[in-house]
Amino acid sequence: VVNLSNIEKYIKMREAGMAANSKLMKYVSKDMMNHAVKLLGIRMQGNTILFDNEEETSYLMNFLLYDYKINGKNTVQVYQESHRANTEIENEVINSMRSSYSSLFEVTSIRGFTISLRDLFRETDKPKKLIDVAFSMTASSGTLLFIRLVPVGDRYMTSGVSFIFRKEIKQYLLRRYRKISKKIQAGDQDMKQYIAFFKLNKECGE
Repeated sequence: VVNLSNIEKYIKMREAGMAANSKLMKYVSKDMMNHAVKLLGIRMQGNTILFDNEEETSYLMNFLLYDYKINGKNTVQVYQESHRANTEIENEVINSMRSSYSSLFEVTSIRGFTISLRDLFRETDKPKKLIDVAFSMTASSGTLLFIRLVPVGDRYMTSGVSFIFRKEIKQYLLRRYRKISKKIQAGDQDMKQYIAFFKLNKECGE
């Protein structure tokens, strides 16, 4: 059950996260942007990025903030090391972003606005409790999600991007992920994982 303080905290953190994102994007250079576009396989025409849909702009931004790294550091880390937070909530949200991680999750139950998730890549982990008002209305048990979990107290919110897959393709998805990720030469595990699921979302996402 989600009490009011959990929901209030979620809303505050979500708003602070959106404000932080616009500050973080100022730390993304044109070279970083162009390289990220190339890694994800998004088409370009001259200097113009040709997005297939509106969501792809969010997918690219999420990649640039969290998974794209230079010298082992992502944009969140670079920002935090060179900038002092103006407010307590900004400091908290940046720390939460630093502590966030991505994985493929399976929905095990939904109660109110809280979704219980099982991590399919870290089978020994305890179930994670995700607060997501919109997704709790449409999710069903067994749905597969590739998301980045950002801690909010003892629960989590997403980084704002989710790749959703039908439960019927679970084994196919895991097989395809292993195959695709082996072919990706660039970056560390975070980068490979995001690039692979970006491609899988185009191939068989909801």
